[in-house]
Amino acid sequence: MLADDLGLNKLMGQQLNELSARGAEATISYVAGLNSPDAFNLSGRYTITGNAVSIKVIIRKNSEIKQRLEFIGTKDKLLELTAAITEKVVEWVGKK
Repeated sequence: MLADDLGLNKLMGQQLNELSARGAEATISYVAGLNSPDAFNLSGRYTITGNAVSIKVIIRKNSEIKQRLEFIGTKDKLLELTAAITEKVVEWVGKK
């Protein structure tokens, strides 16, 4: 298990939960810890250099890599960074 010193997993989970909780207006359905073969899974790694954060996100379905995305942000704006990631992931999944 890799360390998540910045708490990005928690922030991403919160944002995905908020999107999913919009009921009929929700663009996604998110369930934490669901291991369904029909679901998309997110994973990734990040590096920290000073205040800069570089994130590589992988979207998988059925253990197959479907998309790779990269993001750059700062430690002092993690909420904005995870919001950008969430927006891009939801946009990509919505096209599938």
